[in-house]
Amino acid sequence: MHVQAFLPPDPTISAVPVLPVDNKTKDANHNRGAGIFPAENHALRLEDEPSYCLREGKVWKLQQVDIRNNQGMIVASREPREGGDGEASEETMTFDAATRIWCGRKLLGIRDLIAEGALPSSEKKSLNGQAVLLGIT
Repeated sequence: MHVQAFLPPDPTISAVPVLPVDNKTKDANHNRGAGIFPAENHALRLEDEPSYCLREGKVWKLQQVDIRNNQGMIVASREPREGGDGEASEETMTFDAATRIWCGRKLLGIRDLIAEGALPSSEKKSLNGQAVLLGIT
């Protein structure tokens, strides 16, 4: 998730409780951990990865996939859709048999993509920078 948040305005006019700036270091009830109540409690934008990429004009480009037993790793980089000078660092992500892929209007699993020949059954394969939108969770 991508979040843009900011500190609340003047406490006398804020409808949202104004928390101390160091509040994110405090542990509320000793079993949830610190950082669950940040002072930045006015969210301006909250969006998932595909929405963020569409708004920013970016796309994930798949470089390589390595599959073993319907699970594996994929190497991809988030880059500007139209090329350009944006920073693109490679990310390595894991997936398993529960991963789902939208292909047009169909929701496919890893086994479906292997059966169609889009992914190898048990090896590394180069994906040559294929552009996709990823929903990272």
